[in-house]
Amino acid sequence: MVHNLILTYLICLMLIFCFFVMGIQTDRLFKLRLNGMYNLVFGFFVYFILFELFYLPFFILKLRLTHLAIAWMVFLGVDMVVSVIVFRKKIVSVAKEVWEQLKCDSLPYVLIAAVVFAVVVYYGTRTFYYGFDTAYYIGMVNSAVHYDRMLIYQSEMGYKMGSLELRYGLSGFYMHTAVLCRVFRVSAIMMQKQGVTIIDILMTYCIAFLIGKRVFKKDVKYAYLFTAVYFAMNFFFLSEFAVGEFFMYRAYEAKAYCCNVVIPAHFLIMYSMMRSKEIQGYRWRQLGILSTASIPVSMSSILIIPVLTMTFACSMAVLHRKFRYVLYGVGCCVANAVSLVVYYLYVMGYLVITI
Repeated sequence: MVHNLILTYLICLMLIFCFFVMGIQTDRLFKLRLNGMYNLVFGFFVYFILFELFYLPFFILKLRLTHLAIAWMVFLGVDMVVSVIVFRKKIVSVAKEVWEQLKCDSLPYVLIAAVVFAVVVYYGTRTFYYGFDTAYYIGMVNSAVHYDRMLIYQSEMGYKMGSLELRYGLSGFYMHTAVLCRVFRVSAIMMQKQGVTIIDILMTYCIAFLIGKRVFKKDVKYAYLFTAVYFAMNFFFLSEFAVGEFFMYRAYEAKAYCCNVVIPAHFLIMYSMMRSKEIQGYRWRQLGILSTASIPVSMSSILIIPVLTMTFACSMAVLHRKFRYVLYGVGCCVANAVSLVVYYLYVMGYLVITI
């Protein structure tokens, strides 16, 4: 168990590095004007977009999990090695930017935020939610690893299904965990409950901190205080009808990523756009990446994010009297719209992929 736990934490460090590097790559490719921690946030979303592009063909063609694991790890390994060689100076430079963003002269504020963060991590990794979703989602990962097949065997009972489960199969979130379990030989429950929870809490912390800096006009001490309060508030809303439960108990679920990471990240970029006198093109590219990545991260985003994005785009179009903003909003939601159509066809019984 200790070996599994240590390995899980090392995998988390590897993923954080991958997010960081992919954020730098994305910034160079799409000219997003990212700095510091923004590279980590956008790298997280781009990572899951790329994994989705690998995962979907393997899933639809009913190939083995091992084949996907080999393809993904080869790509990831080559990408990281090349990036470290090509962007080594940029990586060091961005790491210094992160340090500058986090640096604060008021130690008490930093300590408060650090203590709250540590308490949330401890609480999130030590407590457990005993419910249907726990058995189903962790069972989904475990079944994929055990049978070396993706969403072909029923998660709870283990019997072979007659058709592919597209309801969950459109998102590669859980199969990503299965790939990590297959490659590193770590248990599904350890990776999902410990590793995925820690990544969720860390990404939430980064986004909350960046929102705090934006709201308080780059005053770092208030950004730390905002983050601490943001985290602490979850203790007062521990209900299945509130975000707190999906942050404190169920942070390893995809729907938890939707409410803790995806929606706050959209708010961060939308708030930045609202504060600008003129919305520049790179902001819409940022929003487009976040919206596209919402499906690979969580199927719960399939309708929430398009509604959120289009409401914002229409509001900005009216505010700035520029109709093209509506078209930009539509462009941001193309991937969500395609996923929604496929999901609808599957639910209505028009799209069935037999096994």
